[in-house]
Amino acid sequence: MFVFGKEVRFAKYYFIFTAIFLAFVTMLTVLSIVFNGNPQGLTFITIFAPILVANFAFVKDNNRNPNKLEKRSLAYGFTLIVIIMNLLVFYVLAFLNPEFISKISVRIVVFAIIVATFIIYFLIILSFWISGRILRKFEALQKEC
Repeated sequence: MFVFGKEVRFAKYYFIFTAIFLAFVTMLTVLSIVFNGNPQGLTFITIFAPILVANFAFVKDNNRNPNKLEKRSLAYGFTLIVIIMNLLVFYVLAFLNPEFISKISVRIVVFAIIVATFIIYFLIILSFWISGRILRKFEALQKEC
């Protein structure tokens, strides 16, 4: 994508998001197995942290906030990655345990994907707002020095 005469490639930011997302999911899975718990409260961090890190990388690399088109491209890409990862986990669980499918209604899965998509989109917009504020503060501090 060309923006202001400069080509911006999103693959790097998608890779950063995916790597950190997988690390967090793996860590939460191990923690839930070790401590025999249900880490539902930590799922927010699992999605928000990779978004924030990828956004910081974008701002650092381009020395600016993303414009509307770039925000949409990143948001849709991150959302698609999370949906694909969730579907992969679902298929692995279904392959390992065929009774898993009979316990879950298809409507619940579709509803969960739709809700997750909206939540992820909101988190992406929130992280862009936070990274923009941090960038403005950083630029103000640089001007003072």
